[in-house]
Amino acid sequence: MARGDPSAQELFLLTSRKRIRLPKSAAKESELLAELVDLLDSNKREISMPDLIDDAVLEKIIHYWEHGGDVRTMFSSSDELLQLVDAAIYLQAQSLKHDLAIVIEHEICKDSKTVADVLERLGLIHETLTAEEEQELLELLRLVRTPTGMLTHSSSF
Repeated sequence: MARGDPSAQELFLLTSRKRIRLPKSAAKESELLAELVDLLDSNKREISMPDLIDDAVLEKIIHYWEHGGDVRTMFSSSDELLQLVDAAIYLQAQSLKHDLAIVIEHEICKDSKTVADVLERLGLIHETLTAEEEQELLELLRLVRTPTGMLTHSSSF
């Protein structure tokens, strides 16, 4: 994974030969998260970290994040849906930065869930997070937010 100093609005991850920019909007992230949770529930499978996402599926993921759409029609085959889930879990489990904190905080506030509930639903459980990573994530959730909803604290891990 590329190391840098991303801002609260910008988070990059290098996968394969493509550069992905995660969504800036917490609302849009929440929509994606809700759909991914539904997919995880419907597939009832263990998540494995992908070594490589097919370029065609990666293009669809980038298009979906940038322009929106119906994930169930855009990713038509079950194999593509599983790759989408794997890609999202990979991004969430490996990034542990501001954008993930915004999503989780939003989900906790929306449904009065605990951090543990949300982490379990995302598949970010002790098998995929070290104790240190889990602590970093909990610390991110305590960061001060501006009235616009963006995190004001900037740091790199």
